[in-house]
Amino acid sequence: MRPVARLSKAFNYVSCATLFLMVLLVFVNVVGRYLLNLPVPGAVELIQLGMAVVVGLGFGYCAIEHRNVRVDLLMERLPRRVQEVVDSVTCCLSIVTACLLAWQIGVQGYELIRAGRASVELHIPFYPFYLILAVGWGVLAVALLGDLAGLLDALRKRGGTHE
Repeated sequence: MRPVARLSKAFNYVSCATLFLMVLLVFVNVVGRYLLNLPVPGAVELIQLGMAVVVGLGFGYCAIEHRNVRVDLLMERLPRRVQEVVDSVTCCLSIVTACLLAWQIGVQGYELIRAGRASVELHIPFYPFYLILAVGWGVLAVALLGDLAGLLDALRKRGGTHE
């Protein structure tokens, strides 16, 4: 699991840098538009495409660091073994979902390559952003596989004990 952790951390740095550049672009665009009457051409397109990079490359790191949103209102009242079973099932469903999304977004990216689709104002091709999202979902799936292995190991070690 170590290589996935390193890769997701590198992706997260790119994600953070992209987010910083997006904030800078929004600032420059707002100042330019309202103070100088000179907006940044294509700023909205760049922000939209940048979001694909920020989100796509941040998935895996979020999962590895367990920084995803989780509501434990009901779960914390259940016995530990039931929590682990529910977590395992949820993790399996998440892996399947992430794999399906990676696959279908990758297919869409390939179709965009063939079609030559690009943004309207700046003519930036869409396919790299779809491929980034597909890779991000794939890394998330692999990170979740590591979580699932840990959950199943905990279930196996706990065995027949009931808390």
